[in-house]
Amino acid sequence: MKFNLLISSLIVVSLFGCTAINVSSVDLEKNSIKHLCILESTKSNTRDFSLAMKERFEQHNITAETYLINEPKNCDAIVTFEAYRSYDPIPFLNRAKIEIHKDNKIIGIATYKHKGGVMSMALTKYGKTRSKVYPLIDKLLDQASANN
Repeated sequence: MKFNLLISSLIVVSLFGCTAINVSSVDLEKNSIKHLCILESTKSNTRDFSLAMKERFEQHNITAETYLINEPKNCDAIVTFEAYRSYDPIPFLNRAKIEIHKDNKIIGIATYKHKGGVMSMALTKYGKTRSKVYPLIDKLLDQASANN
């Protein structure tokens, strides 16, 4: 009986897994941001992460553009990021970090980590990148949600 309960509990935990999200929001009253420049990451193995960030910032009425080498002149702040996928056997976003820099200081940071590793059976880990990035941006800008 106890063995069956233990096995059932392990199955439930592995099915749902969990994620860890930590955010230090941007104080938008102190840091007016109308236009962000997103520095493309050469370390990340995702293709759609910066596009998802750009879309969500724009839904918060903050325009954004990406660059790789030469920082544009019209940036109110710079966004740097790292985003990594794992495979199980389908790729999924495993961890990410977004930082917003203004005047050479970090004014906001958000991290995402899928807990449970590649063997977790949590089906939510296979969600689109947007489903993970949008809530991070919302929390980073200290807003529950934007115009979906």
